[in-house]
Amino acid sequence: LDSEEKNTILEHLIKGAEYYIAEENIGEHGLCKIRGGDWLDAVNGAGLEGRGESVTVSAQMVMGMKYLSDILTKLDPAADVKRYLDMAEFFKENLNKYAFNKAGYYNGVFSDNGEWIFSEADPDGEKRMYGVANYYSIIAGVADEEKTASILENAEFLKCDMGYKLFWPYLGAKP
Repeated sequence: LDSEEKNTILEHLIKGAEYYIAEENIGEHGLCKIRGGDWLDAVNGAGLEGRGESVTVSAQMVMGMKYLSDILTKLDPAADVKRYLDMAEFFKENLNKYAFNKAGYYNGVFSDNGEWIFSEADPDGEKRMYGVANYYSIIAGVADEEKTASILENAEFLKCDMGYKLFWPYLGAKP
């Protein structure tokens, strides 16, 4: 944003995708590193040391890689579309291999401490499902039909009078 360099929107899309698929930005489970942020501000420190990984961002990248491939196919037939589709498959496989837990939903975050948060066994002993990570996994096509049914069944736990909570129970000491 601070650069005077001018680029097309397509070049910005490619640069964004390249950032997330760069080797140094992929963690030990083959998922996108969380670094300083995720969609959930409550866990924005989970990856500051460079180890933490985000399930939400990884699922979004599966969807993003497919969209980028479609765009490039139409606008730049010489582009390496296969590379982006391969990365989408890479993230999808790793999400299903490492992030889908025994309780039947996707964990939310792998922390710098080497612990899964929003899992069937959080570090504080609670069972927490983070809706956003799971809903993006469905939307992006990461979850197959069986996993989708399991996620939706588990999501009933998040249902409340005003819709669905992002997660439950809350993090930390009772306010």
